[in-house]
Amino acid sequence: AMDVLSFLYFIFVLQLWYVEIKGNFNDCQTKEDCGACIKSVSPQCAWCEDIFYNYTLKNFYKKCDLLENHEKQKCIKITNPPSSSKIEKAAQLEGETRVSPQAITVKLRPGQPVSVDIEVKTPKNFPIDLYYLMDMSTSMKEDLANIQTLGEALANELDQVTENFRLGFGLFVDKDIGPYTWFWNEKIRSDTSVQQTFSFKNRLPLNENKALFGEAVKNTKISYNVDSPEGSLEALLQVVVCEKEIGWRNKKKARRIVILTTDGTFHFSGDGLLGGFVLPSDGKCHLENNDYIGWNKFDYPSLSQIRALMVENEIVPIFATTGNTDLYNKVANFFGQASGAVAARLNNDSSNVVPLIKEAYLKIAQIVNIRADPPKGVDIKFRAKCSKGKLTLDQSFCNDVDIGEQVTFSAEMKTSDCSNAEKDLDFLIKTSFDDVSVKLQVICECPCGNTSIQNSEQCSKRGNLSCGICFCDKEKFAGRFCQCTLEEANNQTLCRVPNVESVCSGKGDCECGECICNKGMLNEFGEIDHIYGDQCQCSNTTCGRSNGGKLCGGPDRGMCDCGKCLCNANWQGNACEEQCDKGTSMCMNNDGVECSGKGTCKCNNCVCNAGYIGDLCQECVSNCPDACQDFRECVKCKVFDTSDLNKEQCELECAKWNISSFKLQDKVPEVRRCIVRDEDDCSFVFSYNKNNITGEIELLVQRERICPAEPDILAIILGVIAGIVGIGLALLLIWKLLATIQDRREFARFDKETKNAKWNTGENPIFKQATSTFQNPMYGNQPQETPEEHVS
Repeated sequence: AMDVLSFLYFIFVLQLWYVEIKGNFNDCQTKEDCGACIKSVSPQCAWCEDIFYNYTLKNFYKKCDLLENHEKQKCIKITNPPSSSKIEKAAQLEGETRVSPQAITVKLRPGQPVSVDIEVKTPKNFPIDLYYLMDMSTSMKEDLANIQTLGEALANELDQVTENFRLGFGLFVDKDIGPYTWFWNEKIRSDTSVQQTFSFKNRLPLNENKALFGEAVKNTKISYNVDSPEGSLEALLQVVVCEKEIGWRNKKKARRIVILTTDGTFHFSGDGLLGGFVLPSDGKCHLENNDYIGWNKFDYPSLSQIRALMVENEIVPIFATTGNTDLYNKVANFFGQASGAVAARLNNDSSNVVPLIKEAYLKIAQIVNIRADPPKGVDIKFRAKCSKGKLTLDQSFCNDVDIGEQVTFSAEMKTSDCSNAEKDLDFLIKTSFDDVSVKLQVICECPCGNTSIQNSEQCSKRGNLSCGICFCDKEKFAGRFCQCTLEEANNQTLCRVPNVESVCSGKGDCECGECICNKGMLNEFGEIDHIYGDQCQCSNTTCGRSNGGKLCGGPDRGMCDCGKCLCNANWQGNACEEQCDKGTSMCMNNDGVECSGKGTCKCNNCVCNAGYIGDLCQECVSNCPDACQDFRECVKCKVFDTSDLNKEQCELECAKWNISSFKLQDKVPEVRRCIVRDEDDCSFVFSYNKNNITGEIELLVQRERICPAEPDILAIILGVIAGIVGIGLALLLIWKLLATIQDRREFARFDKETKNAKWNTGENPIFKQATSTFQNPMYGNQPQETPEEHVS
């Protein structure tokens, strides 16, 4: 049992933590301007116009936040435009006034609903338009005789309800084609007691003359069809949509009722395909000379189509049937209570038709409904306070309302976005009797957005102030107050921890080289995690925990600062988990100064400041006052006599630092060791000890100064000459080596070409033989003579 209780307690605490977390961080805080803030679907979002909202903490609050957060954080000026409604016209419910108010103006903010009460009073002696639609198939032959006497009886009954009523009469059978009727039966066509099959006839439009109604019924003849279902829906559709031809009065000036009497079922959408009618019903009027001429073009309508048209035209159906009552009860239920549809059973001979109509009408007259067709993006839900005063959620009608009784509907309007912000959103809320005109406006901009302070002082005279935000010259300046140039704003070096890539440690925004840390949130322990530091690197919840998981053991033991516990007196440890001695005796020096004035006493031990050590923080080890320079002149004049000070000045200089003695040593200790250079460019070394009781200084001085040796000029000159000569010889040797290598390569190549050479025999082209032979041109004419030879 204890485990179960513990688990339930854990769940309870977890829920509280979730609620707290949700309150500290919400979607509102992601919005950057006033318009986006109030457009948020969260109706609790509010905008703070205060430009210096928590600036002193270097951690700005979010300008868009929950209203309750702004109030806690003491915002000076909050912008939070609510949804509202205003009644423009509201006449009292008397006389012809049946609905109040008649006109309203509604301002809607996204996500924030507004409700308006609409009062409706059922009027006395309200006009009635009653249209009687009768099945004329052969199966209704016995009923026709009783119905033919209907006119006078029905008129007498309606006179008891209202003095202003009109009656109309129409007939239906079915489509005049197979397989719905005997299309080729000559016997039926030659029978004069019946009439040719038809779909629908408007025999008598709505009329105040009761005699004409009775006459129209009496002159009616039965017709034929084959199948059991009738074309009742097709006829009913024409009665509903042919407003002018039927003679319906304005739907706000009279209650519209149609009575459908039949003994059969009905054809519906899809049945027309059997006769070849593939076009779906277009829901329009097709009466010509009061006959329906569209029967051979369109399929039968659907029940959904009939219901929608009846609701739109505010016509109430009464299904009076001699058979298939269960079917028509289901149809009436499908139409819904708001439609006022009624299904009732007739006697087999329809003898009870008049009382049935009266009973059905009285039931209809007690129904008051309300509806609206709002613009896209606007939702309306109705609540009804009916005759018994009971509030019913999501109900747009009242039943059993007595004549002259008043009912109230609450219309809750809501929009979820600003898609209609710039559009004309006028629409009507419709009741059974009159309409309410609604002028709707969607709030998507803040009032402060209509004004702007040019070159505001708060914006460093570099931008315009609107809704508490500086709009800087985007080409030149940036920052919350336009306080820096674009180049400075883009430099994020100062907003990064060394060796860390993320800006402001990933917990803030860099603005003009300065980190603006995020607002603190609750952690899993229910603590506010406050982010701070130059780079938002610190948190007050990242320290160790003790004493039952408490941060630094709880506020009684210590506090967390940038990841380190600062323990209170008498507590110590990384998480202030250890209790210690409460005294301070071990922290006092001989002068009675706690920790020598260089630390604090905790747990009877000194905690030294940075740079100091020792049980009493008496020794400085870093960032100390420069004692070496302080004692420099005294050592120079007292020990080495290299100072410009005379004897008296030297005594005063040493007395100033309370130097009491000098000791010359070959080597001084490393502790507090000083190396100082003098005017001779020599260094002298000394260390010092301080008597913590007397405060006197003892100097331990190294006996010999460390001076640089005199330079050997001759050695330097000879070294330079030797260097020059050496470099010259080296260059010469390198040149000689390279030349030798090149010669060897050339000789080797020549030798190789010589060995590979091949010589061909030939004559010298300029060589001439010692003798030449010429032919004597006359030699052919003297064949007996020997040719001459010329020797050259």
